[in-house]
Amino acid sequence: AGFRAQGWRSECDLKLVGARNLPKIFADRDRLKQILTNLLSNALAYTPEGVVTVQTWVEQEKLWMMVKDTGIGIEDDNIPIVFQRFWRSEQS
Repeated sequence: AGFRAQGWRSECDLKLVGARNLPKIFADRDRLKQILTNLLSNALAYTPEGVVTVQTWVEQEKLWMMVKDTGIGIEDDNIPIVFQRFWRSEQS
């Protein structure tokens, strides 16, 4: 299944960076898909130009995943509350 995001703009590049042989993990497949979909959708929606990077790596026997973008970012005052349920920036 492919990834489709509302707000995808052709001026934004999507990069995948990571090791080829990632370890198998024990995780809730649906939740992991939901989390990554939300992170990618937000990154793509708020990066009209630039790069969205999905990176994976293994460190201390743990699999790490990161979604990074060159979009508008989050104001410093909002960082402590960004993960509160139902919070949205005034820029939304």
